[in-house]
Amino acid sequence: MTRSAIALSRIDKKYGVTSVLRSVELDIEEGEFLTLVGPSGCGKSTLLRVIAGLEMQDSGNVFIAGRPVDHLRPKLRDIAMVFQSYALYPHMTVEDNMTMPLLMRRMSFVRRFPGVGRWMPGSRRIREDIATEIRAVADQLQIGGLLSRKPAQLSGGQRQRVALGRAMVRRPYAFLMDEPLSNLDARLRVEMRAELADLHRRLEATFIYVTHDQVEAMTMSRRIAVMMDGEIVQLGTPEEVYNDPQDLRVARFIGSPPINVLPGKVTSAGTLSVFTADFGYRVSADGPCRVQVGVRPEDVEITEFRIGLIETGGLQGRLRHLENLGNEYVAYVDVDFEGDQWTVVSRFPPRELHRIGSPGAPVGVFLNEDKLFVFSEAGGRLSASAPTKSSIGRAS
Repeated sequence: MTRSAIALSRIDKKYGVTSVLRSVELDIEEGEFLTLVGPSGCGKSTLLRVIAGLEMQDSGNVFIAGRPVDHLRPKLRDIAMVFQSYALYPHMTVEDNMTMPLLMRRMSFVRRFPGVGRWMPGSRRIREDIATEIRAVADQLQIGGLLSRKPAQLSGGQRQRVALGRAMVRRPYAFLMDEPLSNLDARLRVEMRAELADLHRRLEATFIYVTHDQVEAMTMSRRIAVMMDGEIVQLGTPEEVYNDPQDLRVARFIGSPPINVLPGKVTSAGTLSVFTADFGYRVSADGPCRVQVGVRPEDVEITEFRIGLIETGGLQGRLRHLENLGNEYVAYVDVDFEGDQWTVVSRFPPRELHRIGSPGAPVGVFLNEDKLFVFSEAGGRLSASAPTKSSIGRAS
């Protein structure tokens, strides 16, 4: 049985009358890389600070390694936190910044005192051991040549490595990371994502990572917890959350370009229609009703307009814009329906470009009937079964 590294039980937190966390329940496995992801203000950073002991919850319990820690101060919880701002001492060298946590843990106040402390029995040996450990971690992070520099002399990526190194030398039970890459440029973020994932594999420690960047969450984590309005809306692997969203908010937040959300109806017979196209889907809904239908851009096919398009299950639209991203194209198509204009987004490889005309031209739109997500008007996922044989035609 897998051991829980950190467990949260019914965590609530309010600031005044505003609820920031609402009965949060979460089990994080030992050695797991879990990411809390969600829009700004959803409560993910507050939850991380509650785990660290930097904020006290109003109710609920935090367990680390199976023991309650609500009564423990942050330094007694055996965790290390890496902040967005790096939190390095600007007047200290890299080596001194990394050394500070070990000096505070292993040496008394008298031993740390300048001058006198260095001559106390055992002080020299402790400092030598610490220096050895610092060099080992610095070499692991490829900052061994920067130990004599101060933070102002470092790039953003180098400062981030120093902050990680300062956390690593403590050998904590778990690492908590609050948007540590948000201050880096796009190229460095890509590099640091790979470095953090590799570091996790080498350390085999528990990582809890907070970000609003879905790409970071999808590429580094074993599991992701999507937070909205102080609650964990869905928890699962990146593949599960992307391919099987249980809430419309999750479907909209995860994925780039965002998922298409289109108007749908459930007929009196319990089948689904989207725009003017009828599908053989059976939807578990109480009688005829309006629904919201999600379909990923890669599951939308754009073709040139032709006679008989509607009869074969297609939709008619007008190509408004076409983006060339090098390895793929993204098309924006306007579809008129019941007096409103809806934009349908499609992504496809360059080899399919010949199917599409220039912006302004009429086009056909086909939805992959096997890849539709049906949500209620309130946003909850509805049970829907795809037909065994498609009742809708596809473009040839």
